[in-house]
Amino acid sequence: MNYNYFNIMINLKSEILAYDLPIPKTYLNKHDDKDLIYYSNIFIFESSDINLKDRLRYFSKLAKLSIKYSCNFSLAHNLTLSSKVNQELGDYKESIKKCLKANLLWEDLLSENELAVNGYIFSYTNLSNIYSSLELYDIAIKYLTAAQKLLPKCKVLYLPSIRINMNLGIVYQKIRRFKKSINSYDKILDLAELRKDFKVIIPTLINKSIVYITKNNINKSIDLNKKAEKYLIKVEDVIYGPTIYQNLGDAFYLKKDYKTAKNYFIKSLKIFENKSFLNRIFTLKNNIANTDYKLGKYRTAIQLYKEVVKSDNSSYKDKIDASNMLGEIYEKQKKYKLALEFNKYHIEYINKYLEQKHNEFKIKSDKAIEGLEVQINFLNKEIENSALKIELIHKKRELVTKKITTLSENNFLNELISKLKDNSYENDGTIRKKLAETILACQSRIDHSADWRQFFKLFNDLNPGFKRSFDKYNLTEQELRVCMMIKLGLTALEIANILSISLRGIQQHRYRIKKKIDSKVNLTSFIRSIN
Repeated sequence: MNYNYFNIMINLKSEILAYDLPIPKTYLNKHDDKDLIYYSNIFIFESSDINLKDRLRYFSKLAKLSIKYSCNFSLAHNLTLSSKVNQELGDYKESIKKCLKANLLWEDLLSENELAVNGYIFSYTNLSNIYSSLELYDIAIKYLTAAQKLLPKCKVLYLPSIRINMNLGIVYQKIRRFKKSINSYDKILDLAELRKDFKVIIPTLINKSIVYITKNNINKSIDLNKKAEKYLIKVEDVIYGPTIYQNLGDAFYLKKDYKTAKNYFIKSLKIFENKSFLNRIFTLKNNIANTDYKLGKYRTAIQLYKEVVKSDNSSYKDKIDASNMLGEIYEKQKKYKLALEFNKYHIEYINKYLEQKHNEFKIKSDKAIEGLEVQINFLNKEIENSALKIELIHKKRELVTKKITTLSENNFLNELISKLKDNSYENDGTIRKKLAETILACQSRIDHSADWRQFFKLFNDLNPGFKRSFDKYNLTEQELRVCMMIKLGLTALEIANILSISLRGIQQHRYRIKKKIDSKVNLTSFIRSIN
């Protein structure tokens, strides 16, 4: 490591510490200096001790450091992770902006860093999640399709494939394209079962079971949930267990096996109560009350329904279901006064629920419009940038053409100098003097190495990554020049004139290049196919 780089990294570590980020010094010392910002991003994203708003604040500080030290990979990574936090906070507009900015960086980094493709896919799946949440499913699928096209660039396909197919499965499930949803989940299971990755297998089986219960294929849903239940001992379960039991309860309820359904609902409720998942607790109490009602146990059913109605923590949806059932039970028992009371509650909760949904719909609609505006603005800028890029490429192509002309002239002048030098030994002093002056004049017009350097630079700007594709073949500089000329569409005769060698010489170069590359296809086709 050179001293300048070492000093920069020392400064970087001190700046991270000076920013008062909640990252332990021991954690920073564990990682290579060049990766400090990258791992700092991960620490902030994964730490359960940091609330969402503080995470954004820390990400903002790390983004400034990434810009200051020209760490584009860390900046793209920072934007991708922080966009996920914005999404969790419901700030979809900012989340979309960050993802789109990250995508531009990931695109540029693809040819430099093999891990960039993973970040690019993560960013696309973030965008898909956002637009799916806004019920803009066509856009969500568009981003997932774009992510799929990047998969061949991945060295390790497993995690990116899982991420893409899980999102596709969920989106297709929401729009009731069940065949495609199941197909996406099956692709995940094929990959995960090979690795015995139960943390992926279990939620995939759960999601797939929900598709089947929606399709009214109850037995298939039960089989999938029971398979998932068997795998629970393989993972440190937090949420999967009670979800599986609730799904099994729903399935057996639809089969009218109310006793089995109740047992599964109770099993699920106990775990959710222990974990304080209030939004699931009251739904399950309603479910258990429903099974008691079906089994004719009205007293316990009434008790549970009343708990749901009276609680400040139960949702309007749960209150609607509970008050409706209470009205029905009291009517059956001919307790009309109580039936009327809970029917009034039922109407009141429906009105409140509709008002709540109206407000939620308005907020979601506003956010959807914002999301579309961001998308349209980005596309407009992309179109403007594309026009500028086309103009720039055109100008660079003109420069390459001029540079080729210069190189051709230089090679011609070099040949002329060589011939003049030969002739200078055969003539008298006056002629030799004039020949020497001509040689100097020719040499003054030549800066051979500088011209080739400029040509290489211009060529690499137009064809980034081309030269790197040939590094493994150990081509000579002249062979590489021939490859570049072929890439530019020049004929063998044109290349021979530019390099001032015979056509036979070019053919020999082509033969040696093909032998080194060990290509079975036409050399010109092979070279022109390289991006």
